[in-house]
Amino acid sequence: MSGSSAVPSSISRLEEDGSQPSPKRRKNSSTKSRENGFNNISSNSEPTSSHPTTCPDATTTKGVDNGNIVSSTSTATTTTTSKERDTSTEATPKSVSGTEVVNGDVITKAENANEEKAESKSKSANGQTGAEKKDQSLRRNQFGEVSDGHMALEDWLEQWKKGKTRFTMKVPNRMLVKHYDKLVEGKTNPVFFLPCCGKSLDIKWLADKGHSVVGVEIAEMACRQFFDGNDLKYEEEEIKDGPKGKLFKGVDCDVRLYACDFFSVTTALVGQFDCIWDRGSCAAMNPSDRQRYCDVISKLLKEDGRYLLDCFELEHSVFAGPPHTTDPKDLERFFDSFDVKQIEHVDAMNDWTRSWGVEYFYQNDFILTHKKE
Repeated sequence: MSGSSAVPSSISRLEEDGSQPSPKRRKNSSTKSRENGFNNISSNSEPTSSHPTTCPDATTTKGVDNGNIVSSTSTATTTTTSKERDTSTEATPKSVSGTEVVNGDVITKAENANEEKAESKSKSANGQTGAEKKDQSLRRNQFGEVSDGHMALEDWLEQWKKGKTRFTMKVPNRMLVKHYDKLVEGKTNPVFFLPCCGKSLDIKWLADKGHSVVGVEIAEMACRQFFDGNDLKYEEEEIKDGPKGKLFKGVDCDVRLYACDFFSVTTALVGQFDCIWDRGSCAAMNPSDRQRYCDVISKLLKEDGRYLLDCFELEHSVFAGPPHTTDPKDLERFFDSFDVKQIEHVDAMNDWTRSWGVEYFYQNDFILTHKKE
């Protein structure tokens, strides 16, 4: 992040809840008013609906008042009834300036407007209504923010600015160390690629082994922090003949970090690689971007190259992600021209992931290679 073959896998539960918004609560008039208005129509009254209505665009409107049919015109200042009555007792609510009558209840326009404003305000960033948002109110991402799980580039940059980079490990990733030989598989001086690498210590661990390492990371801050944090001299320049961004090059180590949008990366810019180490990058991708991501990776891996993919299996009832769960069957679909072999399935629950409210958290690792024709 900047992010099972014979074992149980979890399918992402990110579907939108189907609940509908609750109807607006109306300010009620007295019980007596409703009884008088709806139930006490006299037998000799002119037939009409039991519910008074307001028709602001009509010339004439009708209502029920103490069992009497009341009609008024838009220009009239007085009302005419079908029989004489005591005008001092009007039990049925009547629309006056600044109000309207809805189902026998007087609603002020200001009150109604406030309700509509509140409902509109309850819309979340992903378009959820108030009721839907209530159901999803506990869904948060790894940064503790209420979220639908989607992260734009600007969102990642903001987390780097805030220093919310707990996903950066303080030691080389144990899966890289454990499966390094499977990834290299006897290759001499393979060149490594790390997508969405952040300031990972994996970069230095590989460089210390004599490898050329290329990384891509959206945050320039992360690239600088990698070199500064490891006391490595570097040069900084604008990317030439490529996407908008900067290139950070180690002076005494063969490390190149491109600070740019991952989806703008091409083989013309960075070349192809013998080995790709993906520590949580695929898991951090928005689910809607997964196929695009896998397409880019596929082009960057040499025909005889090997791709070590580290991803996760978790549920999303209260945790929005990232990271997002990865179904092994999806990997086979995304990388349909690759052989996908699972080599690891471990319970990776810890204090941090437990704080997300997830019921389980598994770490799954795969080795991917191009299918032989």
